[in-house]
Amino acid sequence: MSVLQTALAYAQRDIRVIPIKQGEKRPPMQGWQNAATSNPTTITQWFEGQFKNCGLGIATGAFRDRYLIVIDIDDRPEYRGSDTLADLEQLHGKLPNTVEVITGTGGRHIYFLTDLPIRNEASGRLGQGIDIRGVGGQVLAPPTRHPNGKNYEWAEGISIATQRPADISRSRS
Repeated sequence: MSVLQTALAYAQRDIRVIPIKQGEKRPPMQGWQNAATSNPTTITQWFEGQFKNCGLGIATGAFRDRYLIVIDIDDRPEYRGSDTLADLEQLHGKLPNTVEVITGTGGRHIYFLTDLPIRNEASGRLGQGIDIRGVGGQVLAPPTRHPNGKNYEWAEGISIATQRPADISRSRS
């Protein structure tokens, strides 16, 4: 599926999308938080026009009457966010099943819906290798290519574009 087709499939689920500069992790426009949309006309204009060669991002935060958040797990040679997450789950219990993306670096994006407006968190408060993307944030999404050349992919073939919003698990409050 092309970036445009994928963006339109996400938009059918009310997921707000944004173009992402090729080889980078950021949108090609100022004020992208307000530009992110699920409007099919705007998305088609973007990906057939000035953002034709861009990748795809998903805006986190407001989603219908709830909030979409993503836990970003980074696994690197110097630290493993997966180990940090395992330690947190040992203390607080397992996260519920939900949709996940395998990132271009082999990390994971774990998607949740919550009733609380959770902000971005990249200070390491949750532990090394774990960030939160919430209100005012975005994540790269399949089929986007990471700056290292590897594609983002849905884990186990499950795509947010094919899930009902109710199938995205609630985060714990």
